[in-house]
Amino acid sequence: MLHKIKKNYNYVMMIYIIILFILYDIVKAIDYPKIYGHYKNGTTVEICPLNAVECTDVAPSYTIGEGEEEFLVWTPFGEPGIAGEHVGIILAKALREIIFETRDEITKKDKIKGRIEVVSWSEAAYKPICKENDPNSKCPSVIILGTTQFAYRSKMKDIAILDSFFDQYLNDTHEPLTDSFLKQVYYDYNIDSHFMAVPLILDIRLLYFNRTTFDRLQLNYPPPYGNWGSYSKPYYDDWNWEKFVEYVNIINQNFPDQDSFSFTGQYDEEMKLFHMIIRNYFIETIDENKTCGYLNNKERLLEIIEKIIKPIFSKLGDKWYPNNKETMSFLNNKTYIEPENLPRICCRDTSEYSNGVFGITIDSPNSMRKVKLYGEKSNQNGEIAAGYIPGSTSYLGGSGIAITSYISDYLKKVAWKFILKLIDPINGYLTDIGRATNMMPPYDSLYDIKFWNEEQWNIPKNQIRHSLQIQYPRQTFPEFGELEDRHIIRLMILEILKKNIEPSEAIDRCCKLMNSILAGACSDEHWSYSIGDCSSFNNRKVTFNWINSCKGGIPLPKDTTISCSYISFRSGIGGSMVVFSVLGIMISLIYIFLFLRYKNTEPIKKAPLNFSLIVILGSILNYASVIFSTGNPDEFKCILNKWFLIIGLSLAFGGLTVKLKKVYVIYKKRELNQGYISDVKLYRILIGLIALNTIALIFWTSFNSPIVSKSTNEERINSRVIQYDVTRCKNPREQNIVTLFFIYIFNIVILLYGLWLSYKTWTIPQSYTETKFVGTCIFISTLGIFIAIPLIWFSYTDEINYLIKSLILNFSTAVTVSVYCVPKIRAAYYYSALLLKKKDSNELLVNDLSNDKITESVCCPNCGALITSNLNQFETQETR
Repeated sequence: MLHKIKKNYNYVMMIYIIILFILYDIVKAIDYPKIYGHYKNGTTVEICPLNAVECTDVAPSYTIGEGEEEFLVWTPFGEPGIAGEHVGIILAKALREIIFETRDEITKKDKIKGRIEVVSWSEAAYKPICKENDPNSKCPSVIILGTTQFAYRSKMKDIAILDSFFDQYLNDTHEPLTDSFLKQVYYDYNIDSHFMAVPLILDIRLLYFNRTTFDRLQLNYPPPYGNWGSYSKPYYDDWNWEKFVEYVNIINQNFPDQDSFSFTGQYDEEMKLFHMIIRNYFIETIDENKTCGYLNNKERLLEIIEKIIKPIFSKLGDKWYPNNKETMSFLNNKTYIEPENLPRICCRDTSEYSNGVFGITIDSPNSMRKVKLYGEKSNQNGEIAAGYIPGSTSYLGGSGIAITSYISDYLKKVAWKFILKLIDPINGYLTDIGRATNMMPPYDSLYDIKFWNEEQWNIPKNQIRHSLQIQYPRQTFPEFGELEDRHIIRLMILEILKKNIEPSEAIDRCCKLMNSILAGACSDEHWSYSIGDCSSFNNRKVTFNWINSCKGGIPLPKDTTISCSYISFRSGIGGSMVVFSVLGIMISLIYIFLFLRYKNTEPIKKAPLNFSLIVILGSILNYASVIFSTGNPDEFKCILNKWFLIIGLSLAFGGLTVKLKKVYVIYKKRELNQGYISDVKLYRILIGLIALNTIALIFWTSFNSPIVSKSTNEERINSRVIQYDVTRCKNPREQNIVTLFFIYIFNIVILLYGLWLSYKTWTIPQSYTETKFVGTCIFISTLGIFIAIPLIWFSYTDEINYLIKSLILNFSTAVTVSVYCVPKIRAAYYYSALLLKKKDSNELLVNDLSNDKITESVCCPNCGALITSNLNQFETQETR
């Protein structure tokens, strides 16, 4: 009895639990937001109720919930009758859960009214959104876009940066969301180091072939079937595009009335096919400069066109391009069309399902959705099989979902919840979207799900490993969508095959069109600049040029100038000082020549000759220092400038000072009836002065190296800052003050000592009048240098510093060496003239010359001069 009661009790409890579940489902079904489908004929129908076992209804648009805030979803998938038509209702079911979960906790009413609209790919990517001044402008909360379309929306600031949401996901789950992505998709969803969207599906290309045709022709099945590669060689070494063309030709020869090769695919299929082919020959569509990469290996590309492109497209006849008004107008136009003006030829309806293939086709799994493939559970003996694309590279694309930037922060949070709802493997929505589009989701985690481990997905999963985006390894960019929209490869192949344009010219035209598209609107990022050398106005011209072609946008900045950090040879100041120095060097060389010519005359011998040459050599080094201080400086010039200046001062003014000291000592010792000072002793003094200066210069060079100062200046042009290098010799404030002190102190002491000697010898009797010339030279030099130092120290511009230093150095050197040399050369000239007259006739002389020396005052009538025995005083006949 007890047993029966217990048994009846269990039955009652089971019935009670079942009733509770039924009641819960009924209540939940009543409580959950309803999904309404809106059709083009104006009808609205509730579809996919919560208690429906299977939901296959589709509509052009859907609404869910009755809240006040609209949450609009744009999707290019979901058009009834088109591949991927069930995506819309899958999104609607996920959004229904979000609306339920975000209901007001107190009133239990909806906060959100969801709307899902199916739009075209072009509208999803380029149609303006959220325009306040346009009442017809819609403002979606999320948009499903193709991988090449995110960059344009990002550039227009239409979609939000998702970095904060990615960080939030990491904090909540302790796992980065990106760890679940397939590594190949990173380049599509990360723009400028920011995540702009979340991936939903992958789009790849596979090869599909007819097994019956291959069996009849005894052709080896493409990999992974057949015998391709080896243990040490990958399959694509043998299964390449040359082999593919060979197979197409074999099928065509045996079945000329059938399609040996065909392809439909999605949208701009020619560009995807072209990309797959040329990637195997290391040719990029877009190079690192964001320009057409075809020209970088044009000769190889011409071979590919002749050996692969022409053979396979010729088998397609007229079936591969759209037979519409735009195409016919283009093909029948016999006039020349500029590449930038080539028409938009769009489009074959490539979204319809494929019904199969007789020979070979390259297509997307989405287009082959209705074809039962060999290897599927329900079709183990199917006629159509999938295989790997020839070569090592297939096309990789896909679609993802982005949050728009114009919606409220609250709706952005709702949008992120909606995205997480979609991609969570537990909910199954991502798998449903993959099944609806026949495309795999780009998440490693989903491959643990049984459906994606079925045999039919083995080939797509392996092909993904050998698939690349067209722009790889670069991230996508805003203009890429337009590149697809203009169908540049379609135009190029039409020009080659249908308009008989030479392939080389067609490639050039294609690249010209591509570059004009890739350039986009002109901005500050499109121009580069070059900086010229210093001009005659002592400035440097900054010239601007477009680095890539662009259209519209900002104008090219006007050429401008920046100041020079050095004095150019071409400037008025620099050029005149260099000319002055060159003339000075030439005059000094003339002085040397004349001194050597008259070296045997008494005036030159008593100078003496060696001291005179040392003084002239010092003047040449002074002139040279001015030349080396002009023009673009480098380490060598900066060092030589200083060395020439200091050694030149030592030789020129040190030589004069030593010469003056000789006269002073001779005069003093003559007064005391003592002997003359030895020239050897004077040479030692001069060599000692030069040695001290040389040692000081060595220390100066060592402690101040590098002598050249290099820095970077900036100039703002529009929104950019241009940088340019400034190179100059270090100014005295930047040099070691101790080494500078020892460099200049020796020469200053020499000059001051020379001034003192000039003062002491100024009143020497007439027979020593050479001292006045030497004293005058030292006085002029000292005065010039002491005037220059404060002027240079307190001036503020490089031009003034250079002008003061160079002008005073050139002037004082020229005056000094001329005052010193001219009287001696003039004396030597008249002396030689007298000797010449003596040899002709002794009667012409007032005093007889018994030898080659003049021992007392003589008169040279033809010379017009009275030469005294001291060889320095001259009186013309007119001044006597």
